[in-house]
Amino acid sequence: MTALKTKFMINALALSIGVANYTIKGFELDNPFNDSEDVSNKLKTLGFNVIECPDCDRVTMGDKI
Repeated sequence: MTALKTKFMINALALSIGVANYTIKGFELDNPFNDSEDVSNKLKTLGFNVIECPDCDRVTMGDKI
């Protein structure tokens, strides 16, 4: 990572959420746990501090935020 990119990314924060239990038919994901983990790992390589919340419900999401 370049020094310039590091300077601006020092406080970058991301929340990665994976949801397996959709209540609307047709919106289910095959593997939300792996998808969430893949996104988290990529964001970390880009310099983000990542809060991970695999298969979160609304209450847990609120706690993470």
